[in-house]
Amino acid sequence: MKLKKFRRSSTSVLTLFGRINYQRLAMAPSSQKYAERLSELGHEGFVYPLDDALGLSRLPFKMTLSVMLAIARESIRCESYEDAQQLLKKNFNIQTNDDTMRKVTNCIGTLVFKNDLKIAEAMNQKLTSGSLIFPAKKKNNTLYLEVNSAIVPTRDKDVKGIVYKESKLGIVFSTDNIIWLKNLHNKSYYRIEKCEYMPLIDDSQEFSKLFFSTALRNGYGIYKKTVLLSDGSAWIRTMRDRYFPDAQQILDFFYLKERINDLAMLIFNNNEDKYKIWAKEISYLFEKRKYNEAIKQIIKSISTKSKEMIVNFVKYININKSNIDYSNYLENGLFIGSSAIESANKIATKTVLQRRMKKGVKRWNVESGQAVVTLVAKIRSGLWLADVVKSAYSEYGEPFNGL
Repeated sequence: MKLKKFRRSSTSVLTLFGRINYQRLAMAPSSQKYAERLSELGHEGFVYPLDDALGLSRLPFKMTLSVMLAIARESIRCESYEDAQQLLKKNFNIQTNDDTMRKVTNCIGTLVFKNDLKIAEAMNQKLTSGSLIFPAKKKNNTLYLEVNSAIVPTRDKDVKGIVYKESKLGIVFSTDNIIWLKNLHNKSYYRIEKCEYMPLIDDSQEFSKLFFSTALRNGYGIYKKTVLLSDGSAWIRTMRDRYFPDAQQILDFFYLKERINDLAMLIFNNNEDKYKIWAKEISYLFEKRKYNEAIKQIIKSISTKSKEMIVNFVKYININKSNIDYSNYLENGLFIGSSAIESANKIATKTVLQRRMKKGVKRWNVESGQAVVTLVAKIRSGLWLADVVKSAYSEYGEPFNGL
């Protein structure tokens, strides 16, 4: 059999040990007839190209998967891609531009997010088909589901200009993973040792599926009690009815206090000496199960300026009246405020997305923003290896060791 000459082409790949240049080597039969026969036998040629043999041809960038993962990890740990660029050079001697870093981070983050969506859809189908089975004997502990949101300006535009979208964030943890400590003043406080975050920019229906999947992963269905802490929005009530019908929904007391404070500022024209005292008294009434009295006091303070806000507030309380029995919740040892989600939201959306806006990124492409917050959530949940690395290797294969 006559063979064509070896075909060599120079190329390179970025590795954790620096850039490696190598020669691609391929050999193919000169006759189409032989080529077809070899193809039937499962051979495309006698010499396999080196990048195919090493698994490099499957990768979307001219760098190994380990470098891609290092770039993604450092990118979400820094305030900007420029800062991550410097850190990569210092820690790994990797030199690449910020545009490549953005593309790599988006690639990995989008891959992980799509895998989360796939798992969530599978869990939703199981729920719909009735094939989800929970144990009859429950663990004598509580599972907490907390939900919050932040506003993110996007690159989308409408007739009014920039489109703002909600970045929703959920956190799931159980009392199994809470430890109680005491500070220097002998006051008790708790620390959550293990939890999982689930972020989504925009769609509430998709978030509900993702959050349900996250809750299942963390033990929903095996605990005696499930508590859903939130701001009481309509879409959250819908999610609860669909996915968590046994959960005790609690209107976040700290969020309620913020609403009361905003109301007080309007009623008393920002007079701090008056509105702070009034807001504290109203909050106390709610905390002590005297919400009817609290509503009466609020209505007494109505004015032309505050009428619309008070009417909306009273309507809001009536909708959530089954979720504000704070004295009872406290007596049963339940949390009434979502402090965990507040701090998490600052980390996953405000700290990451909004910090970068100050660094020059004024608006986020929704897909890019989602990729970033997904990776932030994974690293904050301790799931970088389990979800990010595993997803990447499943998609692209594992090249030879060390690279």
